[in-house]
Amino acid sequence: MTNRSGTRALTPAEQQLLSQPLTLPFSGKVIKNRFLKAALSESLARPDGQIDKSHTNNLVNLYEAWAKGGSGLILTGNIMVDRLHREMERNVAVEDERDIGRLKLWAEAVHKHAPPRALTEQEIKSLVQSFTTTAVVLSNAGFDGIELHAAHGYLISQFLNPRTNIRTDSYGGSLENRARFLSEIVQSIRAATPASFIVGVKLNSVDFGRRRGDNNNKDEASSQEGDNGVDKDLEEAVQVSVMLENLGVDFIEISGGSYESFAAGLLDGKGVPNTDPASDPTRSARSRQREAHFAVFADKISSALTKTKVVLTGGFLSAVAMADAVKGENEEGAETTAMVADGGKPHIDMVGLGRTICQEPDLPNLVMTGSVTGALTMPKTPGGFMDIVFLCGGNLHRLATKKTPVTSLGGMLFSPAHYGFGFDYTKVGVHKIKTLVGC
Repeated sequence: MTNRSGTRALTPAEQQLLSQPLTLPFSGKVIKNRFLKAALSESLARPDGQIDKSHTNNLVNLYEAWAKGGSGLILTGNIMVDRLHREMERNVAVEDERDIGRLKLWAEAVHKHAPPRALTEQEIKSLVQSFTTTAVVLSNAGFDGIELHAAHGYLISQFLNPRTNIRTDSYGGSLENRARFLSEIVQSIRAATPASFIVGVKLNSVDFGRRRGDNNNKDEASSQEGDNGVDKDLEEAVQVSVMLENLGVDFIEISGGSYESFAAGLLDGKGVPNTDPASDPTRSARSRQREAHFAVFADKISSALTKTKVVLTGGFLSAVAMADAVKGENEEGAETTAMVADGGKPHIDMVGLGRTICQEPDLPNLVMTGSVTGALTMPKTPGGFMDIVFLCGGNLHRLATKKTPVTSLGGMLFSPAHYGFGFDYTKVGVHKIKTLVGC
């Protein structure tokens, strides 16, 4: 018998809660339930980012599995706006409209080891247009909308983060300047796409309140300051969220972490994050809870919003926890800080699922019908988080070829799809580490 998270299935009232539709405030689109399939790095295109017939078939197979599984809003994997600056080999790149069905690859190769430099203002304007062009092409192809990835150390996140943004022009310094790149992208996309086109933004829970030169005692100092320190750190995140609402952003997805911290963990010998961040003995109970679920960010940000919806992604395993996040009550009925509410109160409108629906694409349906207590539990392994990455990544490729996902390390060992994904992912990890140390 396969183990699952959670202790009980949902009551009919809880099933109804997660099954209720959600109307997005600016695009007007109605999401059929409260489940969002979070974005993942899928590596299902050619090495150059182009998709031909076979790759298109694989993508269709994968997303059919998730669509049939019940996710109300399905975010694609990372789509590159510039194939010369890709996050990962084999991720889809969308640059122009020469062939919407099968996007063509740019002929020139990127100078991968060129020394880093600041973008010129003209290059920034060009990037804004690149994001806009990609959104227009996807709109014309029939996609309902896009989510801008402003988290996890990606380019927009680097502009927002005062630790990485040390510019002295109109795109650096003050929060207004650091958020200018993001705001220009949103405004440009809104102007170029239909009013019914969904625009969402993923924000990082660690990009605000950190300055270049902060020492390693920052966490300790914050804990000594208590809630006032947290409020200070979150002030900029709240301001950016309000700005996004004023620009017509339909939803904000709250996430956390960065690829820099991921690679740095490998370099300093501490390894990668534990699969259960709440079990990390090196942090306080309060810090562990915040890091695991980013709930404090959702609280502060959602309280400031009156229209834009809030999605919380990360750490959802049991069905009851998913329902609790949306209804704002624990099993004893006590009010929590995450609740569906009118603007001005903390609220969560949707829960984002990622790796859990790589193993079980129909998990939303199973939860909403009260058929399961929660997600399938991941196997405990010596490799921890890395083993989970390989397990989930390989299952993406299995679903793409209409194969049943495996849910154990034994199954993974006999799965060619997992070996293929593992080889590609290892190459990317080595490249990221080399980039960090300047090799």
